[in-house]
Amino acid sequence: PDSQLALDDIAAHDLSVPSGAELRCPSCLERSVFELVDHQTGQWAKGLLPLYNCSICGTTRTIPNILEFNRRFYLNEFKSNRLVFKQADVPPQPRHKLVKILYVEDDPDIQTVAKMALEMLGGFELEVCGDGYQALEKAQAFAPDLFLLDMMIPGMTGIQTLDRLRALPGLEKVPAIFMTAKIQNHEIEAYKRQGVLGLIPKPFDPMALANDINSIWQTHANPPPLADA
Repeated sequence: PDSQLALDDIAAHDLSVPSGAELRCPSCLERSVFELVDHQTGQWAKGLLPLYNCSICGTTRTIPNILEFNRRFYLNEFKSNRLVFKQADVPPQPRHKLVKILYVEDDPDIQTVAKMALEMLGGFELEVCGDGYQALEKAQAFAPDLFLLDMMIPGMTGIQTLDRLRALPGLEKVPAIFMTAKIQNHEIEAYKRQGVLGLIPKPFDPMALANDINSIWQTHANPPPLADA
């Protein structure tokens, strides 16, 4: 196949794309060479989870259209292209069912799509906020199980919003998932220390969003412990 592959075309090809093909990495959003991470066969094959390393940001990821890949090859390890922090990073403790999500996103169109995906497909109860200040006003009364935050929002960044939310009584240990168009490897440890369960890249698949969030939630028996002040 042609080495210049569009994201949406990958699942349409037989899984024989050679190491060294190019695509736009959803982590750094740059077109880059991807090298297959399979030291035994050096190629994609049925029953193997295909991973690649981005030559620009160094992130190891699954192929972009992993949903289609799962349907065709019956893999259950990942339901979409997302970054989930490892189970080993989190002490196993009981967790209640995820029901209420406080969602912070400034783009009205993205708000609408995500709200439909999470309420209609996921069955979640959603409180949508356009910025961090609205989130601070609504959070305590809503009492969310999870913060779902865009990384870049007006007024306060996502991480600043999370810090302020965590300062509110009763919300100190509410876990968070970030949605972002860009993440640097050196930032990941900082997010873990903030109690972030995982990252969902943008643009996201509306049909997979609820499954992504549920999968990240269930991957962790308990939210990561917050860093000591």
